[in-house]
Amino acid sequence: MSEIRHISYDSTYLNKQMALAVYLPDEYKYGGKFPVLYFLHGRSGDESFIEQLGLAQLTDSLIAASKIEPMIIVCPRMDNSRGLNSAKIARQEKIGNNVIDVGRYEDYFIQEIIPYIDGNFNTIASRKGRYVGGCSAGGFAAIHYGLKYKSADCNATSLFGGRRKPCIQM
Repeated sequence: MSEIRHISYDSTYLNKQMALAVYLPDEYKYGGKFPVLYFLHGRSGDESFIEQLGLAQLTDSLIAASKIEPMIIVCPRMDNSRGLNSAKIARQEKIGNNVIDVGRYEDYFIQEIIPYIDGNFNTIASRKGRYVGGCSAGGFAAIHYGLKYKSADCNATSLFGGRRKPCIQM
């Protein structure tokens, strides 16, 4: 049976507690290395996005039908940010009627989340097994990371990357 693990994480770059949800396929318990999809939520979302979409059930069905290979899916909390390094110190800012989170979100994702997952789960820790995608602002961040961080060795895709229609895949 697949499972979703909820993990609390003290971020050095954001200087606050963050969280992530990690989907592990049933095949994970048998060992081996697995590819990882980092799935980034949109603004006003959080790591529970993975459950709101029913991603575990959908992924289980696709694996059972041999349409996709078993993989780990990670949904890190990105707060109400765009996933970018937007301020040296994490804080909330009010812009018009909106409250947004600013801080070192790129560094948090690239320097903390990816190494944490590679260090604590059986991953394929290379471009061959590392993917980042997202919806809305998460899709924007995914494309940004794919273009800027070639050394992070990830494949990037965006679903509704702030445009309300499918964007590009790299």
